[in-house]
Amino acid sequence: MTTAASEQGTENMEHARGLLKRQQPGFSATSESAADMVRQELQEKPRVIPGRPPAYLGRKGHGIRARRT
Repeated sequence: MTTAASEQGTENMEHARGLLKRQQPGFSATSESAADMVRQELQEKPRVIPGRPPAYLGRKGHGIRARRT
């Protein structure tokens, strides 16, 4: 993607966020909060111990079953 297209995309996203914030403030706050939570979780480095499944496999609701050996 070119720099100009990237800048235009950023401007469009900021404009859409502003419109949503004015017209639907509750929904805007909820979606921003959810996006912040996702960003935070993606930044956390998972702790992996050799021979054991990753920690996220122990959480409920992840949708992945750990293989038992």
